[in-house]
Amino acid sequence: MPVYNAQQYVLDALQCIFAQTFTDWQCVIVDDCSTDNSYQVVTDFIKNDARFTLLKSPTNIKASGARNLGLEHATGQYIAFLDADDIWLPDRLQCQYDYMEGRPTVAVSYGAYMNTTSDINHITGTVIPPKSLSVYGYMANTFINLCTAMINREVAGEVRFDTTTLREDCGLWISILSRGHTAKRFSQTPLVYYRHHSHQSSTNKIKMAHHTLRLYMTQPYVNKVIAFVLYWGYAFNAVKKRLFAQ
Repeated sequence: MPVYNAQQYVLDALQCIFAQTFTDWQCVIVDDCSTDNSYQVVTDFIKNDARFTLLKSPTNIKASGARNLGLEHATGQYIAFLDADDIWLPDRLQCQYDYMEGRPTVAVSYGAYMNTTSDINHITGTVIPPKSLSVYGYMANTFINLCTAMINREVAGEVRFDTTTLREDCGLWISILSRGHTAKRFSQTPLVYYRHHSHQSSTNKIKMAHHTLRLYMTQPYVNKVIAFVLYWGYAFNAVKKRLFAQ
């Protein structure tokens, strides 16, 4: 879990991890040179629970670099991601772990989620993704929300975020699915609250769209004409998700 100036939200995130019904987990937290009280909030909360590991980056390495640092210290077969401003419901890990254990050839699973404002109780919509996604299917809609995903590292292969783009999560899924994997939806019941607020790196939609186009057009295993068509599918579906989320 990357943390950068998240003192307003990070305690909620920590509490939702602690409250998971699945208890055999390791949580690696990376403080990315926060200038607020985030580091102290995390330190105070985790001091009596050895399942938490807190790392402090000596320089600001952004979310992608912080996630890569966390991955280097993660020891489990399954990897799940949580941002410091989002929340899992208590049975999220157990439900997804059971799904993955029952399907040992699945590299990536993902689920539905609820969009909220900075106030977690103000739900603005629910996104229920398709049952499965190939690499082209994913690029046409980018339906995999990082905080709903779980990766089986023994099946997926290398898991690493691209630190040169703001669409590091998108790059990760394209990288994994380009190896011939199909991602699967483990549940259509929303088990994640996904906050939208002004401090997110994804708030500038024009900038994010530009990074997405550049990412698509530089994929070595995707024809550029197909990539361009898929980009416009992504753009259309991004608007539709915002306007017509259930």
